[in-house]
Amino acid sequence: MAVKINFDNSGIPELPTFILSKRNGNHIGVLNNITQTQLRENMNSSFDSSFLVYKVLNETICDLWDQIDDLKILHVPEWDKWLQISVDIEEEDNCIKNVSAVSLQEEELSQILLHEIEINTEHDIAKDDYVPTVFYDENNIKASLLHRLLADKANHYKIIHVDDSLKKIQRSFSFDNKSIYDAFQEISEELNCLFVFGERNETYTNVVPRTISVYDLESVCKNCSHREEFMTVCSKCGSKDIKDGYGKDTTIFVSTENLAEEINYSTDIGSIKNCFRLESGDDDMDATIININPSGTRYLWNIPQYMKDDMSEELVKKLDSYDRQYEYYQNDYEENLDNNIVNLYNQLILKYRIYDENLCTIVT
Repeated sequence: MAVKINFDNSGIPELPTFILSKRNGNHIGVLNNITQTQLRENMNSSFDSSFLVYKVLNETICDLWDQIDDLKILHVPEWDKWLQISVDIEEEDNCIKNVSAVSLQEEELSQILLHEIEINTEHDIAKDDYVPTVFYDENNIKASLLHRLLADKANHYKIIHVDDSLKKIQRSFSFDNKSIYDAFQEISEELNCLFVFGERNETYTNVVPRTISVYDLESVCKNCSHREEFMTVCSKCGSKDIKDGYGKDTTIFVSTENLAEEINYSTDIGSIKNCFRLESGDDDMDATIININPSGTRYLWNIPQYMKDDMSEELVKKLDSYDRQYEYYQNDYEENLDNNIVNLYNQLILKYRIYDENLCTIVT
């Protein structure tokens, strides 16, 4: 899990390879003209890196200069890390791009919001289809906390490992207007477990590893399944057959001095949204929004061309096809109503128009 920094014969750290890529995992090329690289990894938070890219350095031109943009991703093959980047441009004597890169999985999940999610609460239990929910049940996703959080908006993420000692734990949670990543952090604190993103196993073959693993940080008695922190002898049954909790929180921090800024252009990529959820505060209005929205939901989507440029060709074709169909139904489509239905409707309008003169018949 932890990155391993290699050193050359002189004891100097060897810099990793940064491959600029599209969001579907297709590589664009290896970045050059990189200086002042910083790396930081924590077990309980995202991996991040920052560095400067010069347009021209020692008379060498950066071949990918024009393609280093916000929301591109970097692949670090030495560690199989995938990072999402944000870019600030500095202009002084040379053009410099200050690149900040954060783990792709954490960035994506921190932008997906949960709304009105109730797990084992009074509201959840009151539902007709309520099923007691445990932490993880791969055979019954309706009774699995992890699956319920991912089901609607992040089902492209695959759960590849959960420690057995965590699977049957049952707790109550409420999440509203909170990201999936923040929900995971809250669960982590409640259960004392560790969420790890981007691992691989023998069955996961996607280029970009959008995966989730969960490890127990507490010791577990193999005799009676009792969980406790830092346990060498089970306080419940006295057994010494103990499975230790996972790992130790270790921080690697490398720091260099930043270059002074003259002109700075920056984008808050965390504020870039392409999905909005409409709320009216009234159940009837919510139902109206859902009825008039062609998608049949309260969500509005806007996917600009620069985002499509990083998508697979197949996905772009699907989106373009949907947009064309949407425009057709908005502007050109004419509903052919059954004449009998129209006549019956008009009769009702004429009958009740004496109470409301604004009622109008349908002209065919």
